[in-house]
Amino acid sequence: MYQFNGWFELCERTDGEDEDVTLLPALAGLAALVDRLRWPTGNADMVSYNWCHYLRLTGVAQLHRGSEADDIDSLLSFISVKLPGSYGLLYERSDEDSDRMLGPDLFVVRVMARGTVQTRLDPFLSPMQSAIRI
Repeated sequence: MYQFNGWFELCERTDGEDEDVTLLPALAGLAALVDRLRWPTGNADMVSYNWCHYLRLTGVAQLHRGSEADDIDSLLSFISVKLPGSYGLLYERSDEDSDRMLGPDLFVVRVMARGTVQTRLDPFLSPMQSAIRI
């Protein structure tokens, strides 16, 4: 199983002074990538509230990590390059062995800030057996 939930506020600059001339084309490019996604077990969408723009990602693949994981990597790479003022979090959990995941009972968090994505261990919901489930 592969589970993911996250949000990212989409900003061009780190000082909060985004300019529509360059921000809007970057958002349109990201929207084109999001529109091409066809995830049977999840969803990616972009929303805007009060001139703030967000990417939301959520899903659960019951059998194994599918194309969603690769698509998420591509989306975050695009955001890091084109919208380096963006920030947000993506929680992931997988019962498959990989370099990033540490087992079915632990979440890892991809943290984006200033165009950089770091993978960290989750201190709040992991391990699930003691933090969430009895």
